[in-house]
Amino acid sequence: MLGADKFSVERIMSEVLDARSIVDKLTKSEALDNIMYAYLMEVYSAGSAGRVRSKVIPDLRPRVVENLKICVERSERASELEEPLKEAGLDLNWMIAAICFAVQDASVKKTANRLGISLSYIAKGKTRHKNAKQLMEDIEKLAKGKDERTRTIALRVAQQWNIEFRNGVIHDGQLVTEKESRRILDVTNDLLNELSAIVS
Repeated sequence: MLGADKFSVERIMSEVLDARSIVDKLTKSEALDNIMYAYLMEVYSAGSAGRVRSKVIPDLRPRVVENLKICVERSERASELEEPLKEAGLDLNWMIAAICFAVQDASVKKTANRLGISLSYIAKGKTRHKNAKQLMEDIEKLAKGKDERTRTIALRVAQQWNIEFRNGVIHDGQLVTEKESRRILDVTNDLLNELSAIVS
């Protein structure tokens, strides 16, 4: 039972309306079917109402339930990072940017390996490892050399964030704006698609 502060928003959200309990109740009631029906009838004609209820919704229900549970699990895992990020003076925008840059670096290295591009070079008699920007340039040059029509827009755009900025975010906790973090995420997705097309 709720105590004296039963109408406290924080208490209600944590004990009554937490995401997991809402999804659990929703998936066991007709409410989910009614919500799906309302959405589906924006696509299907009124004459299809019977089939939507008897066939389409039952077929879709397991997948919708699975996706709802996955969303809750991801949200819970993400929320676990809020406190350590806050303690470190960081935020979600930083986390998105840092992860994206790490994904870019790993993906570029793997692509370079698959294309036979060396990950290092010799300078003044010493072996130096190429950074992400250098590898992107090598990949673009090789891809264009094989076929000038190869799409390399994301490779060029990703190079706008130089190694100093990347290291500043990942290693020094340099913060970025929400707009910039979204931009980095979009470019990362485009880059992954481009690299996949280049090696295919």
